[in-house]
Amino acid sequence: MHWHAFKVAFLTVGAMSMGARHTQAAEPGPSSEVLFREGRAAVAAADYVTARDKFAASYRLEQTAGAALNLALAEEKLGRFLSALEHVRAATTLLPENDERRTLTQELTTRVERKLGRLRFVAAEPIGASAEVARDGVVVSRSDWNKVIFVEPGHHVIVIRAPAHSERKFELDIGEGATLVVPIVLGVPIAPPSSIPSDPRRPSPDHDRSQERAMMTTWGWIAAAGAVASTGVSFGVGALALDRKATVDRECQATCSDEGARASSQGRTFATVATVAGISALVLAGASVTLFLARPHKQSALAVGLGRVDFALTF
Repeated sequence: MHWHAFKVAFLTVGAMSMGARHTQAAEPGPSSEVLFREGRAAVAAADYVTARDKFAASYRLEQTAGAALNLALAEEKLGRFLSALEHVRAATTLLPENDERRTLTQELTTRVERKLGRLRFVAAEPIGASAEVARDGVVVSRSDWNKVIFVEPGHHVIVIRAPAHSERKFELDIGEGATLVVPIVLGVPIAPPSSIPSDPRRPSPDHDRSQERAMMTTWGWIAAAGAVASTGVSFGVGALALDRKATVDRECQATCSDEGARASSQGRTFATVATVAGISALVLAGASVTLFLARPHKQSALAVGLGRVDFALTF
């Protein structure tokens, strides 16, 4: 709005508000009147900060349409569009249906809404009643979810909280007249602390350690037995392979007889099996040694009474 038109709007609202004060018994008293006049004087001097403060003080003393509308005009000039929208809406509510100032409030509402950003919080999943959404530190009422909310253009911080979930926090920037849809998604679920009382019958850590030691011992012996068996297979099949090699040496001089050919084929098979069995024996033997060495130590305390000195031997 150009300065001349803006000043005319203030003067028009001021004059009509003054006239209304003399015709309506519910209008502000002298103190509010003085503040209102001081606000108009500040507008004439282009001091919109002082004008806003004076009109706000006048409106707090007595809520009149003139004070609310002049306050909205001053806030628009200062770029406080959200507050301006709040007060121009209040002025519209206070004005009679046939009041000429309604045209001005409609024009101001349109101008201010074009300057504001719009957010719409939409639940992307079922949300419990205790969940909450905060914008810039202020909780957004659940009744405003799925509705368009006017916000000042610029930077905003959104926080979503819910019991048994981690807090989700993110930032966004919104421009004048822009609309952003913000999905309400809860954070990662958090497992509640265990509330099960300790059971005196529950096995002690030493008992658990003993069970683990017994299990590893069992598997160690199984691996050792497997190593012994694989070793036996390796030696037995190796002996067969050597026997077939002797047959090949005897039956295959210049050429191989049928028996020599069969012995050659069987010898290769036996040699492969013997090699695999030997490798398995080595692996199982290593596993057995590892299991025995990795077993939890069995602790046993030998109480030796030497005055106040106690010794605990671990083996």
